[in-house]
Amino acid sequence: MIREQGYLTEKHFVNINPGVCENCLECTLATGCPGLTIADTPFGAKIQTDLSWCVADTACTKIYACPSFEEITVVRSQKPPAPIESVDLADIPLPETAEFRDVWHCYLAGVGGQGIGVSTAALVRAGFKQGYHVLFCDKKGLAIRNGGVFSQITFAKDARHVSNIIPYGKADLLLGIDPLEATRSLSPNSNLRVGSPDHTVAVVNAYKTPTILTLLGKDDFNVADLEDMLRRYTKSNEYFGLNVAGISEYFFGTKLYANIVLLGIAFQRGLLPLSLENIEWGVRETMGSAADDNIKAFHLGRKLVFEPGLAHKHELHETYEQFIAERVDVLKRNHRAGRRWAREFYVLIRRSENSIPLGEQTARDIVWRLYDLLEYGGADAYAGYYLDLVEKIHARDSGQYDFAATKAVIWNLHKAMVIKDEVHVAHLLTSEEKTRRDHHRYHVDESRGDKIIYHHLNRPEFNVLGRDIRFKFSPKKWQLNLLKHCRWLRRAMPQWHHRERDFRDWYIRIVENFHYHDRESYDGYVKALRCVEDVRGYREVRYPKMDEARRRAEALLAQPSRTSPVTVSV
Repeated sequence: MIREQGYLTEKHFVNINPGVCENCLECTLATGCPGLTIADTPFGAKIQTDLSWCVADTACTKIYACPSFEEITVVRSQKPPAPIESVDLADIPLPETAEFRDVWHCYLAGVGGQGIGVSTAALVRAGFKQGYHVLFCDKKGLAIRNGGVFSQITFAKDARHVSNIIPYGKADLLLGIDPLEATRSLSPNSNLRVGSPDHTVAVVNAYKTPTILTLLGKDDFNVADLEDMLRRYTKSNEYFGLNVAGISEYFFGTKLYANIVLLGIAFQRGLLPLSLENIEWGVRETMGSAADDNIKAFHLGRKLVFEPGLAHKHELHETYEQFIAERVDVLKRNHRAGRRWAREFYVLIRRSENSIPLGEQTARDIVWRLYDLLEYGGADAYAGYYLDLVEKIHARDSGQYDFAATKAVIWNLHKAMVIKDEVHVAHLLTSEEKTRRDHHRYHVDESRGDKIIYHHLNRPEFNVLGRDIRFKFSPKKWQLNLLKHCRWLRRAMPQWHHRERDFRDWYIRIVENFHYHDRESYDGYVKALRCVEDVRGYREVRYPKMDEARRRAEALLAQPSRTSPVTVSV
C-alpha cells in the first residue's frame, strides 16, 4: 500500500496513557517486552510503548493489570506531510575536515538494534574511498536491549599499521549511540578502555534506552550522571550530548535513524576526516534502497549543529504560564461551574506562589497537582485542602534541611489523595491534554482528515449493594465523557475503593502530625512521608503495597527519637 499510494490509510498502535499509568511495572514483569520503555512526566517515571520497537501485538495488555493500555488506530485520508520535509537541508556550510598525522581511531558504542554495524560499514567504506588504510572490528550483541555492541575503526595513512584494536585511551572520537555503553568504554577497570581527556571527543545520544533490568525495576541509571562522567573522561569542552533518538523519532517516525543523525553531527563538528562526497557515498553503498532517508538523517544531524533550535522541535513543551492559561480555559469550557472553578484554581496558584517560595520547579509541581486534584474532587473541597496541608508542613519545615519534608508532601499527598477510580480514570482517558499529546505523538492533523479511533482495555469495578462487580469493557468516548462527571458515585457507593480512602485518610493524619526536634527525627519523619512513593498499581497490585507502606511508616514514627513533638520552623 505504501508503494502504491505513499502512505497507510490505517495504522495500529498500542498506546499507554501516562496519566493513568502507575508505574507499577506489572506489564514489564509479566512480559519483559522490549517494546516498552520509560517516559518522564510531571508525575514521575511512567511506562510507555516505544514507537521504534513496539509491534502492536498487544502481548503487554493481556494481563489487564491497569486501564492505561489502549489500542489505537490512526486513520488517514491523504499522505501526511513528513516532518523532515519541513527542514531545509540544502546549503549547509561545510566544516573544516578533520586532519590527523598517522592514525585516527573511532569507537562506536551502543546496544543491539541501534545500527552500530551499519554506521561502521558506512564509515569503513567512506574511509577506503578517501584513500586510507582501514582496519576495524565489531563486537555483536543480542537483539535490541539484550547485549552491548561496539565497533572500533582505524584510519591509517601507512599500510604498515596492522592492529585493528584501539590502544588504551587513544580513541579520537567516541560515538555513543547509547550513553550507558559509551560510559562503559571509559571504565578504568577494563583493558578495552578507549577514551581519555587528552585524546577523545565524545558525541553522544543522550536518550535513555532502559535495560531489561531497568524495565523490571531491579536496576536503574541516570543519563545526566553518565554525561557528567563522559565529560570528565573525554575532552570536556568539546563534549556534545543530545536526545538524538527523540529527534529521529519525531522527524522520521522511528529512532532507527539516530545512528546516522549522530554521524551527521560528528561530521558537521569537524570530527570525521572524510569529505562530504565520500561519506555520502559510504552511506548510499551501505543502505541500498533506504539510502535516501538515511542521507536526509545525515544532513539533519549537520543541521542540528548549524541550527540548534531544531533539537527541541520534537518536544511538546509548555511554559509555566502557558500551562496555567490553558488549564484555566479547559476548566471554563468543560464544567458546569467551570468559571468558578477557574477563578478558584487561579487563586490557589497565586496563593501557593506566595506561601511556598521554593523555586520554579516546586511551583510547577504544585500547579500540576492542584489542577489534577481539582479535576478529581473540586476546588475548595479537595485542591484547597491539599494546599492547606502543604502550607502547614512548609510552616513547620526548615530551610536548614532543604525543605525535604515539604517537597515529599507535595508529591506524596497528591498521590494519596487522587484515587484513580473509574470516574477519574475516565477523565484522564478523555482529557484535552491527553488528546493533544496523542496528536503530537502520532502526527495526527484533523484538518487533513486524520482521526484516532480508541479501543480502551479496561476492567472497571463497582461496588453495588455490598458486592464488587468487575468486568472487561471497552467503553466508547461518549460513555467515558458521561462517567467522568459522575463524582456522585463516590457518595452513593461508600464502600467503593474504601481501602484507598482509608490509606489516604491515614496518610493525611501523618502529614498533620509532622514534628521533629533534631536531624535524626526529621530524616525519619521524611522517610515516613515518602512511604507513598512505592504504592503503585491498581487493586490487588496496590493493596499489599499500601499495607507495607503503613507498616514501615508506623515503625519509623514509633522510634523513641520521634516521640517528642517539638516543632521547629525557619
